[in-house]
Amino acid sequence: LPIFDVLQYVRESLCIRPNLLLQASPGAGKTTIVPLQLLLDLILKEKEKEKVEKQGGTNDNKNSHDNHNKKQILVVAPRRVAVRSAAQRMSTLIGEGDMVGNTVGYVMRDDVKVSKKGGHTRIKVVTDGVLLNMLRDDPYLQNIDTVILDEFHERGVGSDTCLALLREVQQNFRSSSNDGNNNDTLKIVVMSATLLGKETTAEEQDSSSNNKDDDDDDDDKSSSTSDANTLSTGSKLMMTLGGNSECGIIESEGRQYPIQMQWANQVVKMMSSGGGGSAVNRIPPLTTLLRDRKLLIETISNVVDKAALKNAPSFGDILVFLPGVAECKGVVRELTSRSSVTNVADVFALYGAMSKDEQDRVLFYPEQQQQQKQPGSDQRRRQRVIISQASSIQRSGRAGPERFLLEIGALDRKDNNRFILTDLGRRISKMPCHPRLAAAISQAIKNSNNATYLAGSIAAAFCLDNESSSQAMGGSRNNDDPNLVYTIESVLQNSFKFSALLRFAGRVAGAEGKNAVQELNNDNDFMRRTFSNLGKALLPGFIDLVAERRGDASYESSNYFLALGKSCRLDGMRQSPPYILAVQTSTGPDSISRIRSYVSLSKELLDDIAIDKELIYTVPSKGYEVRAKQVRSVGQLELSSSPLPSPSPEQKSKALFEAMTSLGGITFALSKFLSSNEKSQVEELTARIRLDKELTGENDDWHPCFDERIVGGDEESCTSSSSERILVDLIEPWIGSIKSLKELRTLDILRSTLSPERQRYLDENYPTSVDAPDGTKVPIRYIRNTGVSSGNSQTAATTSCRPMATAKLQQFFGAHETYRVGPPNASRVPVTLSLITPAGKPLAETSDLPFFWKEVYPSIRSEMR
Repeated sequence: LPIFDVLQYVRESLCIRPNLLLQASPGAGKTTIVPLQLLLDLILKEKEKEKVEKQGGTNDNKNSHDNHNKKQILVVAPRRVAVRSAAQRMSTLIGEGDMVGNTVGYVMRDDVKVSKKGGHTRIKVVTDGVLLNMLRDDPYLQNIDTVILDEFHERGVGSDTCLALLREVQQNFRSSSNDGNNNDTLKIVVMSATLLGKETTAEEQDSSSNNKDDDDDDDDKSSSTSDANTLSTGSKLMMTLGGNSECGIIESEGRQYPIQMQWANQVVKMMSSGGGGSAVNRIPPLTTLLRDRKLLIETISNVVDKAALKNAPSFGDILVFLPGVAECKGVVRELTSRSSVTNVADVFALYGAMSKDEQDRVLFYPEQQQQQKQPGSDQRRRQRVIISQASSIQRSGRAGPERFLLEIGALDRKDNNRFILTDLGRRISKMPCHPRLAAAISQAIKNSNNATYLAGSIAAAFCLDNESSSQAMGGSRNNDDPNLVYTIESVLQNSFKFSALLRFAGRVAGAEGKNAVQELNNDNDFMRRTFSNLGKALLPGFIDLVAERRGDASYESSNYFLALGKSCRLDGMRQSPPYILAVQTSTGPDSISRIRSYVSLSKELLDDIAIDKELIYTVPSKGYEVRAKQVRSVGQLELSSSPLPSPSPEQKSKALFEAMTSLGGITFALSKFLSSNEKSQVEELTARIRLDKELTGENDDWHPCFDERIVGGDEESCTSSSSERILVDLIEPWIGSIKSLKELRTLDILRSTLSPERQRYLDENYPTSVDAPDGTKVPIRYIRNTGVSSGNSQTAATTSCRPMATAKLQQFFGAHETYRVGPPNASRVPVTLSLITPAGKPLAETSDLPFFWKEVYPSIRSEMR
């Protein structure tokens, strides 16, 4: 394997530094070989220590052969399937075959394979959730020598939290600098196929930073900020792991296999040329497929049946990725119903929530097939079609973890950045289900006077939780309606599923939970009351996912608005309940949140939990007019409302400033409702003042707001914190007396900053018009400079804007002096004249009238004759 080429470098790096970033392509062998090599080094180090202790007479015979006190290697994998397969492979490599749980074991929720002889298991493969629980129970990780975070590119909240906590343990408790004992240092290895990218390595960055000049502190700050924004993931991880002094980087090549891409139009040709049916013209767009589950299942099945099976190289296996478990099961059902597929292939579903035996049936299918093959048979190997859930689809519609746990009382805030677990939080953390479901179960246990709440919350948790859903989902009496009640009914009607539910109830709620669940099967009236109270039982964990129907959507769907302020869709149901609890949602690549499972709610129940409050809000269609109303609501979901009198000036100011923030800042709000004429006047005023500041160098004579581009400015300068502060101070006296942003008069606000003397100075030196020889006044426009000037003057080309006047050529007959703007004591800027014919046709532009009359006008006059 390619990893062997760098294995020695891995060992040497960890002898010098406690941390390592290892990038190795898929197939290099990093997941299985590196942990085994580190275990071998650890065993050799332990034997050397025992030898030294024996020679020194300090060896304790009782503990010298006790594996329980010997340190372990921890491998953290992102998925349950990866955890088991890695442990299985390592056991095979060291000659233990299928005996997972001896030297190499794994730990997952509800699935543990480790030695019963204490610490005989030296390598543990775990999920990030298990590691977080280990850190909670043993914050120092005293029995762990090295933690390997594998496939770290599949980052999530769990893996990032693990790395942060491991680094904190290493720096504060398990580093050689704490006690001088290098043998107790916790080592951290981060492995992935795509960590480093093509950006500059950390060594090169350090080298370049050492060569920089340190003369200008501001330049250094600007440069460091720019560098931080362009760092690769590997460079950021290097910084997290202590830089070059504490972390090494090693890259290994992997086995590369050729990949041939077949695009949709090519697949259509394959399907059409296969015969046996009507020609296929096109494959629907991805967004259409994600909106219509039936169309997705039919399209994928057709591609597998008519193209993939017939074109797989050497009749190889086929792996299909789909967005969810329901889609996986639908494609499996469709393919197994087609004889053209079942005659040549076996079809399997594969996803993380499946049981161990079901996953093994898929993963180790080739070995099973070989064992079942009859001696002397030369039949061709059957193909395998694996329908797998894609990892890119994440659940949505959930509040931030800290906010949610604070709201339900599982966390207490210690200070701005630290939290502590409450008694409820500790109970929830020990339950083998999602915190939302655990919160509902915990509240039901507390309210023990009604067992239907406990039975309903446990049954719902069993059906909704990822680790149990494979045993619960499917087989409901109404496949088109994702009502959770139907799923629970299917569990109660299946003896195998009900037994699994009872075991689950015992794990989460003990004997009380098992008794409550058992009543569902013994008492029909208890079951009906449980289903009736199911929404109320789940509310403690899903209060922010209360949803109200907001009309029809495309493809026979319904739109819902969630209490947390987001919209989602319930596919395939137009006659859906008015109020529901969206207990399971997901978001696809089309960015539309979809409800996968729900529970109906009554309006009376929502009225009981709703709160009354006074709401100050703005109406965008009325120019962000500020209004007030009394609302009865659940989160952001309003059940009823009534108007209130006009808000106070303080309330108006706060609401209008919030509206400006939502528009992108005060600068954009000031320009949003300007007419074309008002916008031109604002631009002209700010341009004249900026021009004076450039010519005179005087900034203190003008309000600081003119340092910023109030209208038409670049986004970065307009939204900076300093410019926002200046603008807040500018408009605060005006905003309390208006009802909407539309009433803001930007030009009046800007002019109010000018004293009469400054206004007179501006009008005299930077006029808005020039007097033409024929007695007319020609308007001057101050336009952004393009760097090009006519004539021999370069002053206009070096300023941010230039004055320009457009008039007929005849109006300036007799004018021999160039028009200029600016104070007499400064380098005045010539006015560029855009000369046109009486019909409006452009003739010439000039900022030097004497030059124009002498050199340019004769040719124009001859052309006009």
